[in-house]
Amino acid sequence: MFNCTVNALLNNLPEIAEALEEIKQTSRAPEAKFEAGHLLTAIKDFKFILNLTIWANILREINRMNIEIRKEDPCPFRRLNGWCAQNFTKNETKSNGVLDKRSWRSS
Repeated sequence: MFNCTVNALLNNLPEIAEALEEIKQTSRAPEAKFEAGHLLTAIKDFKFILNLTIWANILREINRMNIEIRKEDPCPFRRLNGWCAQNFTKNETKSNGVLDKRSWRSS
Protein backbone atom coordinates (compact mmCIF):
# COMPACT_ATOMS: atom_id res chain seq x y z
CA MET A 1 0.00 0.00 0.00
CA PHE A 2 2.66 2.53 1.01
CA ASN A 3 4.84 1.40 -1.88
CA CYS A 4 2.11 2.45 -4.34
CA THR A 5 1.69 5.81 -2.61
CA VAL A 6 5.41 6.58 -2.58
CA ASN A 7 5.81 5.48 -6.21
CA ALA A 8 2.81 7.55 -7.30
CA LEU A 9 4.25 10.60 -5.58
CA LEU A 10 7.73 10.02 -6.99
CA ASN A 11 6.54 9.32 -10.54
CA ASN A 12 4.19 12.32 -10.63
CA LEU A 13 6.38 14.89 -8.87
CA PRO A 14 6.56 17.29 -11.86
CA GLU A 15 2.77 17.29 -12.27
CA ILE A 16 2.29 17.77 -8.53
CA ALA A 17 4.72 20.71 -8.59
CA GLU A 18 2.81 22.25 -11.51
CA ALA A 19 -0.50 21.87 -9.69
CA LEU A 20 0.91 23.46 -6.54
CA GLU A 21 2.39 26.31 -8.57
CA GLU A 22 -1.00 26.92 -10.18
CA ILE A 23 -2.72 26.95 -6.79
CA LYS A 24 -0.07 29.33 -5.47
CA GLN A 25 -0.57 31.71 -8.42
CA THR A 26 -4.34 31.58 -8.87
CA SER A 27 -5.88 30.89 -5.49
CA ARG A 28 -7.71 33.72 -3.76
CA ALA A 29 -7.38 32.14 -0.33
CA PRO A 30 -4.19 33.35 1.40
CA GLU A 31 -3.92 30.14 3.43
CA ALA A 32 -4.09 27.98 0.27
CA LYS A 33 -1.43 30.15 -1.40
CA PHE A 34 0.83 29.86 1.63
CA GLU A 35 0.40 26.07 1.96
CA ALA A 36 0.90 25.50 -1.78
CA GLY A 37 4.07 27.61 -1.74
CA HIS A 38 5.39 25.80 1.33
CA LEU A 39 4.68 22.35 -0.17
CA LEU A 40 6.21 23.41 -3.47
CA THR A 41 9.43 24.46 -1.74
CA ALA A 42 9.49 21.20 0.23
CA ILE A 43 9.01 18.85 -2.74
CA LYS A 44 11.67 20.63 -4.79
CA ASP A 45 14.21 20.04 -2.02
CA PHE A 46 16.96 17.52 -2.85
CA LYS A 47 16.65 15.82 0.56
CA PHE A 48 12.94 15.23 0.02
CA ILE A 49 13.47 13.71 -3.42
CA LEU A 50 16.37 11.58 -2.16
CA ASN A 51 14.34 10.31 0.81
CA LEU A 52 11.40 9.56 -1.44
CA THR A 53 13.65 7.61 -3.81
CA ILE A 54 15.25 5.65 -0.96
CA TRP A 55 11.86 4.80 0.54
CA ALA A 56 10.53 3.73 -2.85
CA ASN A 57 13.46 1.30 -3.19
CA ILE A 58 13.11 -0.02 0.37
CA LEU A 59 9.36 -0.53 0.06
CA ARG A 60 9.75 -2.18 -3.35
CA GLU A 61 12.15 -4.74 -1.84
CA ILE A 62 9.89 -5.34 1.17
CA ASN A 63 6.96 -5.90 -1.18
CA ARG A 64 9.03 -8.26 -3.34
CA MET A 65 10.11 -10.30 -0.30
CA ASN A 66 6.56 -10.37 1.03
CA ILE A 67 5.34 -11.80 -2.28
CA GLU A 68 8.10 -14.44 -2.26
CA ILE A 69 7.35 -15.45 1.32
CA ARG A 70 3.65 -15.80 0.57
CA LYS A 71 4.38 -17.99 -2.46
CA GLU A 72 5.90 -20.67 -0.23
CA ASP A 73 3.02 -20.81 2.24
CA PRO A 74 0.56 -18.03 3.01
CA CYS A 75 0.32 -19.02 6.68
CA PRO A 76 3.42 -18.21 8.76
CA PHE A 77 2.19 -20.50 11.55
CA ARG A 78 2.31 -23.54 9.26
CA ARG A 79 5.87 -22.61 8.26
CA LEU A 80 6.81 -22.23 11.92
CA ASN A 81 5.15 -25.53 12.76
CA GLY A 82 7.17 -27.21 10.00
CA TRP A 83 10.35 -25.69 11.40
CA CYS A 84 9.49 -26.92 14.89
CA ALA A 85 8.81 -30.42 13.56
CA GLN A 86 12.26 -30.47 11.97
CA ASN A 87 14.10 -29.10 15.01
CA PHE A 88 12.41 -30.69 18.01
CA THR A 89 11.68 -34.28 18.97
CA LYS A 90 8.11 -35.47 19.42
CA ASN A 91 8.73 -35.85 23.16
CA GLU A 92 8.94 -32.14 23.83
CA THR A 93 8.64 -31.15 27.45
CA LYS A 94 7.95 -27.70 28.74
CA SER A 95 8.89 -26.24 32.06
CA ASN A 96 7.86 -22.69 32.87
CA GLY A 97 6.81 -22.15 29.26
CA VAL A 98 10.33 -22.79 27.91
CA LEU A 99 11.43 -25.89 26.02
CA ASP A 100 13.80 -28.08 28.00
CA LYS A 101 17.24 -28.74 26.56
CA ARG A 102 16.26 -32.43 26.43
CA SER A 103 13.76 -31.63 23.70
CA TRP A 104 16.44 -30.45 21.26
CA ARG A 105 17.61 -33.01 18.72
CA SER A 106 21.22 -33.90 18.99
CA SER A 107 23.10 -33.43 15.75
